[in-house]
Amino acid sequence: MKPKPAPDVYLAATQHFDIKPEKAIAIEDSPT
Repeated sequence: MKPKPAPDVYLAATQHFDIKPEKAIAIEDSPT
C-alpha cells in the first residue's frame, strides 16, 4: 500500500512538463 498522497502522479506531471520536482508545488482540494 502506498502512502497518501502517493507521489507517482506528481512525478509524472513534472516529467511531462519538463520541470524539476523540487521546483513544483501541488495544491489539492481535500484536507486528507
